[in-house]
Amino acid sequence: MTVDASRKKAFEPPSERLVAIGRVVRPHGVLGEILAHPFTQDLAPWEAALKAPLFLSSDPQGPFQPAHLESYRTHGQFILAAFEGFTDRTAVEKIGKPEILIERDDLPELEKDAYYHCDLVGLEVFDGATGEWLGRVERVEESAAKDQLVIRRHDGRPFFIPFTRPFIEEVNLEARRVRLDLPPGLVELND
Repeated sequence: MTVDASRKKAFEPPSERLVAIGRVVRPHGVLGEILAHPFTQDLAPWEAALKAPLFLSSDPQGPFQPAHLESYRTHGQFILAAFEGFTDRTAVEKIGKPEILIERDDLPELEKDAYYHCDLVGLEVFDGATGEWLGRVERVEESAAKDQLVIRRHDGRPFFIPFTRPFIEEVNLEARRVRLDLPPGLVELND
């Protein structure tokens, strides 16, 4: 089998900066399509994925299976997608329910005050009023209402903050920090 040079990048090891754009929910139909839960309402990452290598993985540490998106379309709140080489339902059933990942550098730039989840993970979190260090962003959880920052405190306990104004005072990616505007007792409410 020969490999098209334009597709060669897909067979190189993935970088540390992989971003999940969705998760396979189940096979759809008999022709190899998948139903995917997108991790963003914006379709720009899926559009970028048509031209960039993707990876499938059920574990953030790998292994990563290279994949090439042939097409996608919206289906209610989901995405119906077809990947190269998956031509029937049986092939799709074998992959399970992995996340669909793309390299961060292949994603389009976002509008002001919009962030990819991977860019928020690891940011130091401070109380905007007191300057007190509150912890570090461990992950971003999506919910039907609003995304939430999961912040790991110095003692190892997590607390959750809605990722929305009025709670988020500032996100500074260059300085790797988030300043929060916290109502009294909100952190303790998580206990």
